[in-house]
Amino acid sequence: MTEYKYTPGPWTVNEVPIQSSGGSNKCFKILPIRACIYDDWKPRERGVEYEENKANAKLIAAAPDMLEYLKLIKSANGLWGTPHDLKDVPEDQRGELEALIAMENGLDSIIKRAE
Repeated sequence: MTEYKYTPGPWTVNEVPIQSSGGSNKCFKILPIRACIYDDWKPRERGVEYEENKANAKLIAAAPDMLEYLKLIKSANGLWGTPHDLKDVPEDQRGELEALIAMENGLDSIIKRAE
């Protein structure tokens, strides 16, 4: 069984009305972690709009799923081959394979930062 240092997904985003000193505003609540991106705070701070705050909350909520997919991609390394296998790949297809291999090489550090 996988041990997580974070709350496993799926995470969801719910738009919740809140009352603040500035009046009625919104919170994009990320469940089950109970984090909230407040739409009344960022716009005054640096001009971030409602849609950007909502998009930020959705991106955070997608993090557990993205991490799992990165791990799947990493485990598929054997299917892609290694740079020395490129001699058998037609010249016009090498660029795509090289890009996939480069991407796979960077996954370790991303996964380690997230866990």
